[in-house]
Amino acid sequence: MRVVVLQHESIEGPGVWAETLLEHGASVECVLVPARGVPAGAERADLVISMGGSMSVNDRLPWIATETALVAERIRCGAPVLGVCLGSQLIAKAAGGVVEPGGTFEIGFHSVELTSAGLADPVTAVLPPRVDVLQWHGEIFRDVPGAVTLARSTLYPRQAFRVASAYGLLFHLEATLHSVAAMSHRFPNDLRRGVLEPAALLAQARKRLPGIQEHAARLLGALLKG
Repeated sequence: MRVVVLQHESIEGPGVWAETLLEHGASVECVLVPARGVPAGAERADLVISMGGSMSVNDRLPWIATETALVAERIRCGAPVLGVCLGSQLIAKAAGGVVEPGGTFEIGFHSVELTSAGLADPVTAVLPPRVDVLQWHGEIFRDVPGAVTLARSTLYPRQAFRVASAYGLLFHLEATLHSVAAMSHRFPNDLRRGVLEPAALLAQARKRLPGIQEHAARLLGALLKG
């Protein structure tokens, strides 16, 4: 099983999902797309995971157009994609949806609630009906043709969705203590926008990440079984 992980920041890799993938016998190829481009043959991979990033899918960067085209082709063919944060927005754009700034910069640990469709979906149904997640995004998606909303929050009605076999998560399940610390260091303005202190965020991470990581492993395992 070949799994291609498309990274957009060096510090935002597959996190705990790396272990899940290896436990399932996957050959994992992590590529920093802004530096190296989309890897050859990614359209034929068994799974493509598109990670987060500080840029917008609406930025006029050549690699964004290339990755969006890859995701669009996989949606058309029914090939599985898992998108996180920026990756979910790439799925939304590739499917013909709108990605735009949200009214609130959402950062920190908050809960999302599965919709009735999320409770019935074979991938997201492995999650509790209400689950804590790490949020770290300024943009949201809407009007995605053919999308089924799988999770929502008090701030935004679309926190997770599926279109064909592509799953988009606006939030992070895969985060580790190391990645939270690295993102806090790399993006201090984000914490200021969310009125968060790095030490407070790390304290929350130490408390909440173990449970979130268990949910992350279950969700990816369900996707791999499908």
